[in-house]
Amino acid sequence: MRPHRALAFGLVALICLSAIQAPAEETGDLQVTCWPGHRVYVDSVFAGLTDEAQDGLYLKALAAGEHEIRVEKLGREPASYTVLIPAGGVIELQVGPLQAVASPPPSAPPVQATPPEAAPAAPATSTRIPSSSMRAPCPRATTISRPTRPASTVA
Repeated sequence: MRPHRALAFGLVALICLSAIQAPAEETGDLQVTCWPGHRVYVDSVFAGLTDEAQDGLYLKALAAGEHEIRVEKLGREPASYTVLIPAGGVIELQVGPLQAVASPPPSAPPVQATPPEAAPAAPATSTRIPSSSMRAPCPRATTISRPTRPASTVA
């Protein structure tokens, strides 16, 4: 056998042995149990959508240790959980119904500022005049509004 082939064979054997000897117990699985249509995030990374076939979402081979799980659905408040995935084990996270998002209070329509030069004048105010102070109309008022006639025609 040539030296370079022996070296290549040795490297391949070493890689295969290290893969076989690597502990498979450094991962665990997580079953997120909830209604279909929820988005699931593991450590702020999207992991998948829950569905009816999986009774939620089954996540395989998560690194053993602590993880932050967030479950979201449109129109609902998101829920966050901290789970500890055991090496070689399975954890089930049961998610109850998410709270509906509180609708914001109705806001007042926006107020538009009017430039000072275009501001309308103060509204006219009316004052009620007592009927006792009102005078009878002047008899000549009708004559003044007509075309002028000689004074002799005025009754």
